[in-house]
Amino acid sequence: MSLTRTLIDVRPLRTSPVFRRLLIGRTVSVLGSFMTSVTVMYQVWDMTHSTVWTGAVGLASAVPTVVVGLFAGSWVDRGDRRRIFLFNTVGQAVSSLLLAVQGFTGHVPVLGVLALIAAQSGFSAVGGPASGVFIPRLLPKDQVAAGLALNTMSFTTMMLVGPALGGLLIGWVGIGAGYLVDALTFLVAFYGAFGLPALPPEGEPSRGGLHGVLDGLRFLAGHRVVRGALLIDLAATVLAMPVSLFPLINSERFGGDPRTLGLFLSAVSVGGITASVFSGTVTRSSAAIIRPRTASRVADPSSTCRAPELVTRTVTDVPSVSSAAISS
Repeated sequence: MSLTRTLIDVRPLRTSPVFRRLLIGRTVSVLGSFMTSVTVMYQVWDMTHSTVWTGAVGLASAVPTVVVGLFAGSWVDRGDRRRIFLFNTVGQAVSSLLLAVQGFTGHVPVLGVLALIAAQSGFSAVGGPASGVFIPRLLPKDQVAAGLALNTMSFTTMMLVGPALGGLLIGWVGIGAGYLVDALTFLVAFYGAFGLPALPPEGEPSRGGLHGVLDGLRFLAGHRVVRGALLIDLAATVLAMPVSLFPLINSERFGGDPRTLGLFLSAVSVGGITASVFSGTVTRSSAAIIRPRTASRVADPSSTCRAPELVTRTVTDVPSVSSAAISS
């Protein structure tokens, strides 16, 4: 097997300018988000010196993600994904800007900081499902797996770079600067998504409100692959992410230096980057499997099951779940 086929497949970057612009915007935005992750952890520890409060940062991120996310899926399925994503990108940018203001002024209590983090997570919980179908709708089917791999690699790379840069910025300029950079990165994300075509719902629209939530839970209960993917990610983020303890260890061993706290958070991503770099064999094999399935679906127009779209959305949303958990 050649090294070229083993390394990550970059065909989507060459063939799709829209995907390339979207990936650049998302990469820059994720960089800012991980800079915020170390900034808020450092600020809350500096204000309280309590692992209870640093753990509360994780709750402030996770609870809105779960609660809002339950209803966001059915809402997103009934609207234009592009418009919903752009709206929630603006909401996240405003939340980051308010975090920057309180970071520079220093007069907001810890509960106020957590409330802003919760608001930002709520917007992210809607934007995540909206963007989950971007790659399958923008790329040919034989490049979807490669696009997902590039998406994941950009996420894990920024997970490595972002906290380290955030720690350096906090140590050099201060807490407010970390939040401000995050707010500015959303401008790039907005630009990357603004050029997308309209992405209205396809197929039969899902039911809204509680009925839509129950439909989603029934789908989850009846599909082992999707359920297994979510449970594996949940186990990894809950049982293997003791991030709330990092500020305590950093304080006792490294004098509370924000630069070393950033390195703590960056180290989490090394395994994911390694797997992504050598994902070419898997994604190219997936493309070979997808082609005959696509042909059979064309031959049978009545085959309109939405399960593949939901599975793809689940796969693309896994990084967003992990990013919420990095603060826990």
